[in-house]
Amino acid sequence: MSKQGCLDITSHIRVCAHATKRNGGEKVTSTSTHKESFYQAKIIKWLKDTYPGAFVWKAAAGPYSRGGIPDICAIIDGRFFGFEVKRPGIGKLTKLQEQTIKQINAAGGIAAEVSFPDDAKMIIINQKISEQCETAIHVGQVHKDLLQRLNSAEETILQLEKITGFTAQELIRKFLAGYELRPTFREVR
Repeated sequence: MSKQGCLDITSHIRVCAHATKRNGGEKVTSTSTHKESFYQAKIIKWLKDTYPGAFVWKAAAGPYSRGGIPDICAIIDGRFFGFEVKRPGIGKLTKLQEQTIKQINAAGGIAAEVSFPDDAKMIIINQKISEQCETAIHVGQVHKDLLQRLNSAEETILQLEKITGFTAQELIRKFLAGYELRPTFREVR
């Protein structure tokens, strides 16, 4: 057997083993008798059970619908998810489906190919983790900005203490009382 033949067989075994693992141990082969609709129903049920507040629907295909739209669409926590369901080990995306998934992702939604509820779960979890990381980075930047402003305010108070001769507490009391500081006139204490 050629090296390429061995690589093809190894690749096929990996795909089937991965699909078997993702399907909870149920053996999945290229001769699987389940139609794509079987996997769609499992994913829709899982989405509705796991996210009861989500808006989940099966996209209808027909002569008046746009081609390439993912089989299952969901809005979860305000975020659009599109799941193109393919039979494990044998299903392949069409060029139109690949392009549509790229367009959805570029527009800010999340779209991907899935076969099992666990695939959808991982996509949703990864998105939530990504959003939490972005929030943490934003909070860190806000914290950094606030520290810079606080340092700037401290420097301003130090300068005002030197110019006016008042302590920081006296300056704050006067500010809150509406007292207008004029650096050219010093108040006699």
